[in-house]
Amino acid sequence: MGGGNSDTRGVRGADNDREGRSVPSEQPAETRRSEDRILRMMKVAVDEAADAVFWVGKDARFIYVNAAACRTLRYSRSELLSMTVLDVVPSLTAEKWLEHWDKLKDLGSATFDSMHRRKDSSLLPVEVSVSYQEFGGEEYHCAFARDISRRKLADQKLRDSEQEFRLQAAALESAANAIVITGRDGRIVWTNPAFSTMTGYAAEEAEGENPRVLKSGRHDDAFYEEMWETILSGRVWGGEIINRRKDGSLYTEEMTITPVRDDAGAISHFIAIKRDISDRKSLEAQLRQAQKMEAVGQLAGGIAHDFNNLLTGIIGYTQLLKSRAKEDTGLGEDLRKIRDLAERAASLTRQLLAFSRKQSLRPLVVDLNSLLDRASGMLVRLLGEDIELVFEPEPYLWPTRVDPVQIEQVLMNLVVNARDAMPDGGTLTLELANAELISEQAARQAGVQPGSYVTLSVTDNGHGMDADTMARIFEPFFTTKEVGKGTGLGLPTVYGIVTQHGGNVLAFSEPGQGTTFRIYLPRVEGDAGLALEANGSENAEGGEETILVVEDEQRVLDVVRRVLESRGYEVLTAARPEEAEELFAKNGEDVSLLLTDLVMPGYGGRLLYAKLRRIRPELKVLYMSGYPERATSQGERPSPDEPYLPKPFGPEELAQAVRETLDT
Repeated sequence: MGGGNSDTRGVRGADNDREGRSVPSEQPAETRRSEDRILRMMKVAVDEAADAVFWVGKDARFIYVNAAACRTLRYSRSELLSMTVLDVVPSLTAEKWLEHWDKLKDLGSATFDSMHRRKDSSLLPVEVSVSYQEFGGEEYHCAFARDISRRKLADQKLRDSEQEFRLQAAALESAANAIVITGRDGRIVWTNPAFSTMTGYAAEEAEGENPRVLKSGRHDDAFYEEMWETILSGRVWGGEIINRRKDGSLYTEEMTITPVRDDAGAISHFIAIKRDISDRKSLEAQLRQAQKMEAVGQLAGGIAHDFNNLLTGIIGYTQLLKSRAKEDTGLGEDLRKIRDLAERAASLTRQLLAFSRKQSLRPLVVDLNSLLDRASGMLVRLLGEDIELVFEPEPYLWPTRVDPVQIEQVLMNLVVNARDAMPDGGTLTLELANAELISEQAARQAGVQPGSYVTLSVTDNGHGMDADTMARIFEPFFTTKEVGKGTGLGLPTVYGIVTQHGGNVLAFSEPGQGTTFRIYLPRVEGDAGLALEANGSENAEGGEETILVVEDEQRVLDVVRRVLESRGYEVLTAARPEEAEELFAKNGEDVSLLLTDLVMPGYGGRLLYAKLRRIRPELKVLYMSGYPERATSQGERPSPDEPYLPKPFGPEELAQAVRETLDT
């Protein structure tokens, strides 16, 4: 406990006689009674003091304790007087006590915090003031111990509050969402780092500014009036808002603004929590686009089979009539126009199926360098003389698996769009490259997985597109062209073909800055080749073989029979698979080729061929269909290596396909 510097040698003084000898002084009785009274009063005051008082000898034993010491330590006075300081102060040992004693003797007094152990072993935090004392040649420590448990509790609460504040501040600083605190007047007083990341404005640039620096111009005055009316009334406002970053780019954020009141209950500040949802909005737009295409695709699929059967009949009968009307040039010209119209109708059906991803594909592992090089002549003719075509191949391009005919269709659609965007001429650049998409990049594109891709970029320096147009470019039947100059199916067809190949297409454009379409096609392993489509001959060869034709649409069956018979073939016809089996049972030895529709009442063409091959293994087959997707449900869709003739087709296409199948 402690000591002091006083050197009092007695409680009474001494007088000297005339010779210098010390003799006891004589005090009046009244004086002695007064001093005794004062001593008793002092003893009562010490004993009744609120703080614990301890007198301790050098041997660490308690010599005196007051009532407060007994009360706080929960011992009786007799118990304490039989104990030592070491029993009460758990941190002390005999060695430490002697060190403490010597140090206090030098200092005279000291004040420090300590812990006292109560009788029930609980610990009491105390503030100890101790002094060193000497009386009658004896050394003592006089210690006053004050209970500071409440102060300690208050200090701990303060530390906890400070820690909580620091944690809250750290949370705000590190929050992924942007946080902005403004005054009642709207001036920004604090922002977190996420705000700077989202907007491009550093904290020192934003503070003191009004959030209107982020205004995009995409919302009218009523939007902001409703927002301010809500928060000034003390209510929370929440919603989506389009803002502009420091670099001028737009983004969509989800924001909640909460009013903050002062002690008087008045609104003093606003806290805005913001989250950039641009990527989510983009994915939602892509999903809506896919849903639109799926809906139109269902419509297209529903009519494609019957529509293509009708067109096959129209084209076939027209060509047959044309071959009989060679002398009448007027009639021949009319028939040519009818066929052209039928071909345009067939092209429209193919586009509907393509952009809705219902088109039948014949994929091959190809090198897109070769495909684009082969198509460049056609593309130059499409562009005209005032537009320069620049082709930038990639020497080490990865192979990809695509249907060459469909990819050429994609190229044609993009090139035509680029040409129309450059009415005064310009430059069109085709660029091929390899690309690795990481998870974060792929996440921004609906339906795209991380991985290796081959990219085809088509870039023009035309008039470009604004954000509203960009949002709708892949929407079916949307077009910015004049009436009669566009169907609105070009870019949706591109989107459908590319996504059907497992890829994706992105567009980048600004008014006056041109446009880039970038196509991602999955990389595949294998050797790249390119099967060139054979050009249709105007006079495909015929033959003398016997062909069994199975088609449930009577007009198509009639046209096919007449075309093949005109080429010298022997033709057997059946409208149903069961009827074809009966014919084959009678004439199977003579039949060289089965020409069958894929989807028919009862069962389809592939099952029919399987049955007939059991009878004659060398029998060849050529499938035809107006909508092969319908055959999927019956397990009838042809594999890529099986001969297949899509409807609608003309007499020459039919004759060529039959001859090629027989000769294979």
